[in-house]
Amino acid sequence: ADYTLTADRKIHGSTGTYGLNLGASANRLSFASIYSAGPIGLHGLLTLDPFPTITDANYVAPANISTYKLPGITADRTFTPPTGGGNALLFIYDSNTAGFAWKPAGTNFKDVTGTTITAFTNSTFYIFMNDGSNWIQVK
Repeated sequence: ADYTLTADRKIHGSTGTYGLNLGASANRLSFASIYSAGPIGLHGLLTLDPFPTITDANYVAPANISTYKLPGITADRTFTPPTGGGNALLFIYDSNTAGFAWKPAGTNFKDVTGTTITAFTNSTFYIFMNDGSNWIQVK
């Protein structure tokens, strides 16, 4: 069965607080510390590694990479996603803090309501799933 991990949600008879910590370093993205405060404990680490080198320029993503760290920029830049098949995942960390924006090329990045994303938010982590034609934000 599928479960949403929320506080005090019963999973196989146990209740407690659940969490997922996300982190990023210079060239790797880690999902760490999936945990339960109840008697069932799960700790793990999944690392998506490495990030491709992206510079202060428009970027076209290759088809075989799904993890990207967008760097600081000196002007607005575009990010062109890889061609995605249905259910492909895309992980993006926009580490830019300047007064400019990384902008998705085209109109196929959508938030959870179906609205087109016109710019990524600085210092934000995103997860997108491809539905066959669009990249849909899931986080």
